[in-house]
Amino acid sequence: MGQQWHRTLKMDKNRINHKCFVYCNDKSGSHCTIWQYVFKSYMLNSGMETLVVNCSNTSAKYFSSEVVTNSLQSHIISWKDEINRDIGPSGRSRNKLRNYRLFKQDYMLENYVNARIPLKHRSALAKFRCGVAPLRLELADTKMFLKTYVNAQFVKNGIENETHVLFHCNAYNSLRTELYAKACNVNVAFNNLIVCDQDKLILVLSNDNMLQISANTCYLILNTRNHLLYR
Repeated sequence: MGQQWHRTLKMDKNRINHKCFVYCNDKSGSHCTIWQYVFKSYMLNSGMETLVVNCSNTSAKYFSSEVVTNSLQSHIISWKDEINRDIGPSGRSRNKLRNYRLFKQDYMLENYVNARIPLKHRSALAKFRCGVAPLRLELADTKMFLKTYVNAQFVKNGIENETHVLFHCNAYNSLRTELYAKACNVNVAFNNLIVCDQDKLILVLSNDNMLQISANTCYLILNTRNHLLYR
């Protein structure tokens, strides 16, 4: 869109394309949201109004480069605000990225995305990392959440979060044996982090050496949970 704006604006003024562009640009507004209005609004909200005003004095390469660079910077700032806020986008519940922000501070592609991991396992790991795994994060006070699951002490105090299912839930003791063994090899202090579940969670969900076993464990936990609740 930026390239089209720059190219059309710098055309010969006698060309029909340029005349149509100028006419539409003059007529565009909140009552007529054509692409010129959308682009101008975006540039204004992104702090690039000066770039639009001086468009005719810049090269196409410079203009495009500045739009891309500033757009990326604006997106990164917005991204950081999103993951660090306490309340989710709806304003009615906690931010689902509460764990994600513990180990994700740089805007970059994560290694687990390109790792040779089965798709189902990678999906399960991503759900745990991003706080969207199908867990009961609030009090288990609905009939949908079977009483037998709670009464068996699979859920501590009615709260089932990522930390609980990965490190404490009795239902998954056998599933975390290999996970713990690998974690101890990666960090010999893992077993000593008894009072620091947060550090354990960061290691399990973000350490590159834990990708395979962590993804597999997350997948097995979700499968087992589904079997316990809906068998």
